[in-house]
Amino acid sequence: MDPFVGEIRLFSWNWAPRGWLPCDGRELNIQQNVALYSLLSTTYGGNGTTTFCLPDLRVRTPIGFDPTHPPVPTSKRQDGSATKTLPVAVIPAHSHQARASTEAATATAPAGGIPAISPKKVYHAAPVAPAKPVALRSDTVGFAGSGQPMDNTQPSIGSAFFIATTGNYPPQD
Repeated sequence: MDPFVGEIRLFSWNWAPRGWLPCDGRELNIQQNVALYSLLSTTYGGNGTTTFCLPDLRVRTPIGFDPTHPPVPTSKRQDGSATKTLPVAVIPAHSHQARASTEAATATAPAGGIPAISPKKVYHAAPVAPAKPVALRSDTVGFAGSGQPMDNTQPSIGSAFFIATTGNYPPQD
C-alpha cells in the first residue's frame, strides 16, 4: 500500500526509507516538494516563498489538535517540557507539624534547637477562640524543597517519525 504524501509514520529504525524524510524540522525547497508543500504550507515554519519546514517530532509526543479545545497545541506550536520547576502557587495546600520539647531549655539561641520550657513565660494556654495567624520571622520557618526542576518525562521508548514525500495525493471528501 502506497502512503499518502504528508502521511507521518512511526518506524522502529532510525533511517529514512526511499520517499520518506525524518520529522526533524528541516527546511525544504517548495519547488522540489510541491505536493508536500500544498499540504503543509508554512504550518511548521519556512518563509512560504521558497521554503517550508517539516514538523519536528524529535523528543516530542504528537497530539491531535483542535483549536476549539485549548490548551492543546495548535499545529506548529510546541508545548511542554522534559523538566518543570513548580512555583509555590501550584504546590497543593498543606501543613507542617510544629515540634517542641517538654524539657527545660538548654540554649538561648534558637539555631539548631526547638522551643523548650523556659523560666520566662514564652507561651500561654490557647485561647477559647483560635487566634488569627501571625507572620513569623523569616528565619524561624524554613522552606521545604530546593527549587530544582523535576523530571516531567512520561514513560516512553525511542522510535523515529518519518513523513512521506512521495505517494498518493490524499483526496478531500
